[in-house]
Amino acid sequence: MKILIDGVDFQAHHNGLTELIKAVAEHCASTQKVVKSLTVDGKHVVTDINSLQNNTFKDIQTLEFFTVSYENLCYNTLEEMADYLEKLEQGYDSIVSLVDSNKVDDAMSVLNAATAGIEWMNTAFSKIINILKIELTDEENDFIKTYLDHLNDLVAALEKTDYVDLKDIITYDLKNDIIEWRKLLQKYNKRG
Repeated sequence: MKILIDGVDFQAHHNGLTELIKAVAEHCASTQKVVKSLTVDGKHVVTDINSLQNNTFKDIQTLEFFTVSYENLCYNTLEEMADYLEKLEQGYDSIVSLVDSNKVDDAMSVLNAATAGIEWMNTAFSKIINILKIELTDEENDFIKTYLDHLNDLVAALEKTDYVDLKDIITYDLKNDIIEWRKLLQKYNKRG
């Protein structure tokens, strides 16, 4: 079987998929890259390497791994975060509207989805500043602290089932935080 990484022959001594995955992972770590996708015999695109485990290698002629650098992955993620902020803002508007219409269960459903996105965004940004070695300014650190305080206020309002406070936190705090997030993402999404 021929193994390629970004079009270049990859010579790996392996006895099965587990060793191959380990060899590719070690290569990627040493070159500061991650596997984005791979193709099997130039036809079948696979985005999760673990899905190959059900496949027998005897039928495969070529595995080609496509990678992306940590840096480019970070910049791509910053762009995805900026796109997510648009959806989050719409979600906030929807939550306020649904609460105003006394459709609290529907509002909580939207809020649950928003919460998952917020957690992804917070985790991703934390990892990105470490990978890109970004030193946040005091002002930016203060914003992050204030933003986290707003999220804690939101949780407190939910625990008290205080929907008036929930709407106020969304309208006057979290929606303004989106403006600051956009500035922050734009500042650090400068490639090269």
